[in-house]
Amino acid sequence: MSIKTFIKSIPVFGPLAKALLGKKSHTNDQFPGSANYWENRYAQGGNSGAGSYNRLAEFKAEIINDFVAKNKVQSVIEFGCGDGNQLELANYPKYLGLDVSETILEQCRVRFEKDLSKEFQLS
Repeated sequence: MSIKTFIKSIPVFGPLAKALLGKKSHTNDQFPGSANYWENRYAQGGNSGAGSYNRLAEFKAEIINDFVAKNKVQSVIEFGCGDGNQLELANYPKYLGLDVSETILEQCRVRFEKDLSKEFQLS
């Protein structure tokens, strides 16, 4: 007896497992991909999410800034730089932000145009 068959035969769990195991996932048809998701989100006025704001952003910035200072890191590359809100809290000698959204990269270029230590590129 296979594990699937055994699980399906268990009362209460069986019907649930059968329903879950029997469904085919069509996530590729529904999810347009990360690049499209983020481009659409930013183009519609969305931001980088909760982790880039308020106490979560402050917590991350404290840890990363401390690491950069203690280890005398001279340059930072961030994959998925987002809207730059987290970057406002950063203390990096030199920074390269990469993102899949040209919309948000242009906003970051404008936001940090006077800071020559920061550069933004499409990934």
